[in-house]
Amino acid sequence: MRGLNIRHFGENAVMIDWPEESGEVILQEILACEQFLRSRFKNDLIETVISYRAVVAYFKTNKKSAEIIDVLQRELTFNSVSLTETAIRIVPVCYDNEFGPDLDFLAAQCELSTSEVIELHTKPVYTVRFIGFLPGFPYLSRLDERLHTPRKSTPRRTVAAGSVAIGGAQTGIYTMDSPGGWHVLGRSPLEFFSPQNSPPSLFRPGDRLKFKAVSEEEYLQIEKELRTGKYNLEHIEND
Repeated sequence: MRGLNIRHFGENAVMIDWPEESGEVILQEILACEQFLRSRFKNDLIETVISYRAVVAYFKTNKKSAEIIDVLQRELTFNSVSLTETAIRIVPVCYDNEFGPDLDFLAAQCELSTSEVIELHTKPVYTVRFIGFLPGFPYLSRLDERLHTPRKSTPRRTVAAGSVAIGGAQTGIYTMDSPGGWHVLGRSPLEFFSPQNSPPSLFRPGDRLKFKAVSEEEYLQIEKELRTGKYNLEHIEND
């Protein structure tokens, strides 16, 4: 299994990590591994946590990690697991200055116009690599290299919920008001995390999304439709 490292992560937890740090093939194997864990240990598994190159599985106290490691070493394969590619969900974003306070700065850093930044940011179909930092915060791969920008030297005390930002080679979405050091390009009116929802996070690892630029008027209209329950998240079905 290409040098997988399967090891104890406490008495009732196991970590499976990959030698590489990124890549779509690694993500597919991580998701397949998580699917195997949920199927094979469905009565004993508490939860799984995914990162760029690892899965950690937490088990009930009656399941020892040594037993789980033995099963994984004997049975874990990726050939027998099929993963369905998810539909592409469209995330509306207003890139106006009020919502994107770092757009002009980032454009200057990248030697691009603001319209070019928006075009490059809305063009890719992004993949959610993992959820972290904040509840529901999606780390997204496939950001155009021309937009890669180091994090801010001094983080903001507060970044508004829904802010879409770039940090290094990644783009992501702040799911609640929070301090943050990424460059904020715009804001989406969508709710990306709520404990009252099931599941509470709008996205999970492996999901695909595309940003869509909207005007401030469209942003406010979507906010209104969300409050009245009339907004339907736009998506593109698989071919």
